[in-house]
Amino acid sequence: MKSKKHFKQKNNKIYIIIAIELILFCMWGGFYDFVYALYGVVFSIILLVYFRKKTEISVNITTVGMILMTLGYLGTLITAEDKGMAVVGVVRISGLFVFWVLWCSLDSNYKETVWKCIPDTAVLMNLAALVMYFIPGMRDYFYRADRLGGFFQYSNTYALFLLVSVIVLMFDEQRKKSDDVKLVILISGIVFCGSRSVMVLSVIVIAGIMIGRKVFDLKHVMVIIGVIVLICLGMQFVLGLDISRLLKLSMNSSTLNRRFLYWQDAFSVFLKNPLGIGYMGYYYLQPQFQTGNYVTMFVHNDILQFGLDAGWLAAGALIAVFIGQIMNKHNGQRNRIILVVLALHSLFDFDLQFASMGCLMLMAMDTHVSVGTGRKWKNVPGALIFGVTAVISGYFALALGMSYFGENRMSLVLYPGYTTARTMIMTEDESGEQAERVIRDNGMLADAYKYAAVGHLNRGEYLEAYDDLKEMPGRNGYDAEKYDEYVYVLSKVLDQAVRSGDMQAAEAVLNDIREVPEILTEKEAAASDLAYKINDAPTLELSSQIQSYIERLQGISLY
Repeated sequence: MKSKKHFKQKNNKIYIIIAIELILFCMWGGFYDFVYALYGVVFSIILLVYFRKKTEISVNITTVGMILMTLGYLGTLITAEDKGMAVVGVVRISGLFVFWVLWCSLDSNYKETVWKCIPDTAVLMNLAALVMYFIPGMRDYFYRADRLGGFFQYSNTYALFLLVSVIVLMFDEQRKKSDDVKLVILISGIVFCGSRSVMVLSVIVIAGIMIGRKVFDLKHVMVIIGVIVLICLGMQFVLGLDISRLLKLSMNSSTLNRRFLYWQDAFSVFLKNPLGIGYMGYYYLQPQFQTGNYVTMFVHNDILQFGLDAGWLAAGALIAVFIGQIMNKHNGQRNRIILVVLALHSLFDFDLQFASMGCLMLMAMDTHVSVGTGRKWKNVPGALIFGVTAVISGYFALALGMSYFGENRMSLVLYPGYTTARTMIMTEDESGEQAERVIRDNGMLADAYKYAAVGHLNRGEYLEAYDDLKEMPGRNGYDAEKYDEYVYVLSKVLDQAVRSGDMQAAEAVLNDIREVPEILTEKEAAASDLAYKINDAPTLELSSQIQSYIERLQGISLY
């Protein structure tokens, strides 16, 4: 007979796992860098405390894929332009790897406990978001552009999370009447997220499950649909949330063409960099290869994003894991449907940049050993590795978290390689020292050269400022405001050169200023056809003030 202590420990494990699940989905969906690190801390501690002596990691395609993806990110420590941010990329993928070890170590009953809590968690998140709508100080946190973004603060991925919750609920063998209420809340949430791609997936998947499992009769379905319609109409007219964009499905929409443009531009970079350009490399390098007017942190295709970040090996590993587990007959139907949904949507968005969605993907993987291996690795990674991982992840969680909460200088004290924090304080640094550090560590940001030049000008070093400014045009991309700033700072260099009597330098600066309109013309001509199919077509026009300034300089000769 098992002791009370045993049952207490068992229950403690369940409560902890449920608590972790709430952390997974409620902390911004795990989007931010410090939350990724925090995941690494929490999961390592759980492994250290509860599973140290019986850790098991499955020898299957997912484990191999995770190893290869991790190796890809480790490789960028050498190849990335910004090696400090490459380290952050390693921290992020490590958090997911630790979660996979934890998931493999869990008993199947524990796994199902986690799965069954997901719909309840999603329902509570939706209800909380509804309440927050009526609190002005919190409304903007949960709603963006009249769309529900929930705790994720991003409507598309939050809608995908709700769809996964619906799938889990519909596969529950122990259905209750309250489940219909949950379905109504979840599907209504999907509608108010306004994600057209998720809406299409929802219709297909929900209809397919209903037909395949035959758990709903027609009358039942019509009642649910009727209630959802009434709720949506009420939310539309009472709260002013916009669901009309769901009716604007078009293969020629600006949103879809924008994604095509992202992929077109990024694919050439992917092909030229088999080892990847490091975490955030795509964002930093973007102005140098883009053929249209856009600014995006991620390429809106997770396969391509992993390839850009960590190289061909990482992208290939992710593809292999998805295909292998979707085709795996030992994996349950529910899990395979979830993987199909995640895989399809990840081709059009950056869902896997949310740690919670990465964890959902791993949860839907079969944790049994591959056919023919006949064993599992036990006592891996062990207490030492769990402890070290917890300490390192904790350190980065603190360092990166300082930046998120506005303490950028303290963040850099703890981790000097965090470019995200340094670019924030760079704008406040009149000496230009922070900008010069960004240039040394990164070298891809136009603003860094601008602020470095301003720092030199403040010290009367106009030639050094001019050297910095020469790097700006090639890094400005299609942002017209950047060219205004470029001309403005050049004008200050011109003034100092003239006052110093350095007519040779002044003439060179003068010519660069005069050439800006030609640079803009050439830039517009280099734009792709797709660039003109999105709402933000490339129209590089200088401000009227800067245009007037350049016109006044046209007839001036310094000799």
